[in-house]
This record gives sequence, C-alpha cells and structure tokens, in this order.
Amino acid sequence: MSQSKPTPKHKFKTKLNRDGLQTPPGGFRSTTQNQQLAASEQAGEPAQPTANGANSSPAPNYPQNPELEYKQSQEQLKDQRVTRTRQQRNSTVWYKKPFVWILAGLIVIVGLILAVFLFINRPTPSASTPASPASSSVSKKAKLTTKPKLKTKQAPKKLQPDQKVQNEPNKKNDETKRHWNNPGSYDNMKYDNDDFTIQLNNSSDGVKLIPDSDQKPALYIEYTFTNKSKQPLKPQDAVGKDIQLKQNDQVLTGIGPAGDNQDAQNKINAAQKAVDPGQKADVAMMFVVANTKDQIIMSFKNLETDQFITTTQPFKL
Repeated sequence: MSQSKPTPKHKFKTKLNRDGLQTPPGGFRSTTQNQQLAASEQAGEPAQPTANGANSSPAPNYPQNPELEYKQSQEQLKDQRVTRTRQQRNSTVWYKKPFVWILAGLIVIVGLILAVFLFINRPTPSASTPASPASSSVSKKAKLTTKPKLKTKQAPKKLQPDQKVQNEPNKKNDETKRHWNNPGSYDNMKYDNDDFTIQLNNSSDGVKLIPDSDQKPALYIEYTFTNKSKQPLKPQDAVGKDIQLKQNDQVLTGIGPAGDNQDAQNKINAAQKAVDPGQKADVAMMFVVANTKDQIIMSFKNLETDQFITTTQPFKL
C-alpha cells in the first residue's frame, strides 16, 4: 500500500533552507523585523521594503527553531510548576504556619506572667470582712429590740428609784463628812484645832534671826507640838499644810541652820519625827527671809473650809 503524503498546512510553496526547514517565499524575518512590522501596522504606516527590495507584508509567525522553542516550553512548564508549589505553600492553612505558633506561644507566656503577678499581688482579706455575719446578727437583734419600744414610755417612772440610789452616796458622804468642834483657831501665840495644838515660844530665844546654811539671816521659831488625834502625826507635816509665812506677799520657804548650830538642827530634825497620840514634842521651824526690815505675817488655816482664818501673827525683825 502506498502511504499518503501529508498535505501541507499552507497552500503557498516553500523551499528548504540550509537546515532542511521549509521557508516561506520572501525568506525568513527576524523577530525584530516582525516586531517592527507589527508596530507599523498598529500605527497605520506603510510597510517598509525588505532587504530583497520587496515590500514587507504581514505573514504568519512560523517557528524559527522548534528545538529551541521546545526547550523554552519545557522551561516554562518548570517555572509554572515552581510557581504552583509556591502558591500551594502560600495557600496552606493559617494555623499550620510557623509564625502563628510563635505568636500563640508568646501570648501564653504573657498570660502566665500576668497570672503569677496577680496571684502574688492579690488583695488580702481585711479583718473587717468576717464581721459581716456578726453585723447581720446584730441587726437582727436590733430589729427585735426595736419592737418593744412602745412599752418603754413608762420608763422614766422606773428611773426614779435609780436616781434615789445615785443620791444615796452623796448622803453617805455627808454622813461620813467630819464635823469639827474646832477646825482651827489662833490666840496668844497658840494655834489649836481638834487634831493638834501648836504653842509658839514667845521668848527672845524662841523667835529670832539666825544664820542659815548659806550664812544668811533666817527666821527661827521654836514651838511645842501636842498630838490630840488618835494616830501619830509629824509636826513638820502639820506646819507645812496648815501654817503659812509671808513677807511682802511672798511665801517663805523652809531652810536649815548653819552647820555649827547643832541645837537648832536637833529641834528641826525632831519636827520630822512622828509624835504619838496624846504626846508632846519641843521642835522648831526655820524660813528664808527676803530682808531683815519688813515684818513677817504668819497665817493659820481653817481645816473645815480649807481657807486661812482672819487672825494672824506678825513678827517684827
């Protein structure tokens, strides 16, 4: 059987070039020529003559080197595959991407740090918080106690006996308050009351000026102390509480005699010793004076009113 010859795709005649490929009439045009022709056709310019002297006319673009174009097509396929793999990688699910896991890990770490910080700095319960049940119970008791307020209208009448009870201690105080037969009197160098008697020595040796411990003149007074109470008493305490000496309205203070005056020192020391009830003691007292010209006034106290009586004893120096 005779094999049928393949029919050419184009009706125009072709000839073989040096490589054995068919070339259309007029020869092959380079790619740059084809680009120039296409640009001129788009701009509406007439076709330029070719190197053979003939006007160039649009012709189909035949492959110049099939093998080269085949290789280029294969390379394009590889590029397409690479781009597809890249697109597939880029189109992976978001939770499978590594930066998502890194971000999630950072969020978890920050959350743990905040939880530890809040746990350490958590507010401690105050001491007043557990008192809420007690407050509720107190409020309940208050509610219960507020109901019988209507019955307390007669309470003032019941309070009257309490007032009497409060007044009873005052009555007891009045009953226990001491009644003085002689709270304090003075006459002729003698100060007398229900507890003791002070008899001043009116002689020249009993009231005089003598040197004190600073070798300055001081008032020295001898007296006899008689204890009329039922308990021991010290003469110096009685003098300090119930007798006062002033010079020019200034209260005089006590002082001791010079070191060589042993007799005066002994009597002053005796005034610091207790005298038994019903007993007597010869003692002395001594005071600092501001000067030796102005007189000194001795005052005596009323033990019931705790005020000085009007009768006084002046001493002229």
